[in-house]
Amino acid sequence: KKVRKLSLTARLRPSQLFQRMQAVHRLVHRLICEMKLSGWASSACIFIHNSLSLDSLHKLLNYFDYRTLSQGFAMVTKTKMANQTKVIVILTFFSLILTSMGLFSCFWKPTVHTQASTYPYKDNSTNLVYNLLFCDNLSLYRERVKQPYTYPFDIIFSENSSVADLQKVIDDSRSDPRNKILACNRINASGNKTIKKELFAVIVELGMDNGLDVLASFNNGTARYINQTGSIIVWETTTDETINKFTKALFIDGRNIVNQMRSWDKPRKPQPTKGNGRITFLVSDGLYLSEGPINILFNNTMTGPALSKAAEIMRYLILKDKDARKLH
Repeated sequence: KKVRKLSLTARLRPSQLFQRMQAVHRLVHRLICEMKLSGWASSACIFIHNSLSLDSLHKLLNYFDYRTLSQGFAMVTKTKMANQTKVIVILTFFSLILTSMGLFSCFWKPTVHTQASTYPYKDNSTNLVYNLLFCDNLSLYRERVKQPYTYPFDIIFSENSSVADLQKVIDDSRSDPRNKILACNRINASGNKTIKKELFAVIVELGMDNGLDVLASFNNGTARYINQTGSIIVWETTTDETINKFTKALFIDGRNIVNQMRSWDKPRKPQPTKGNGRITFLVSDGLYLSEGPINILFNNTMTGPALSKAAEIMRYLILKDKDARKLH
């Protein structure tokens, strides 16, 4: 009904409106896939790709430049669009607004996310470490904790735990961030909410030539790094000043990104393919993510700073691992 009303206002049949909007979305998709964009342009692409909140849209519109937008579409289509530029610009803004409000969900089937391809490595133990990072499969943790369960697992695994019991685990400064995420997931699954919104982990996945590079940074300074070859670095130190400095900076950028997004309400997606990347945020109220071609993510004004901080953590972990191997 909303789209029909909009089409009457624009003097278009619903089918015509739909066709025009589909054309705009195809152009935007080509922008994401084919162009090396920076500044607001890549922000716009990432925004459309991840359907951010309406508040983020208003912030983004402040950076729009009609002339640059026209040039961007002209470069993608490689045709003369002088007479169509105004129409394309208007439809693009119209598309952004309706996409953020979810008004097009009735026109096409939602993306079906099958069980994530959670086995990106040849070794099963490496795949296990990878899957445990996301804290979205409680059974993986339950299978690896010996009974009888002690705190905090006696609370996390119990079907009789109350929201208050789970909240105690989240508020406990001694609790591992992953245990806090498990407790948050239990609360969210029950239809309740945690007391406050908190970012617990930032996970970066990069599809490289020989496989998947993954860095998981947790808010207590611990980290995991899985190289594309399958080798793993486990960092459990919470008192290293250098990595704590990098982690603090990363989480400041991460919170800024999360505040401009809405949570991902579907099953975890398969790992990024070669040339693509994803940055995932494990937050008390759910999972947040931003993904796209690696060069766009790193050059993007929103995700670029966070990815640079993550790269610093990765380099530091590799350096410390080399030093440790020399000692042995």
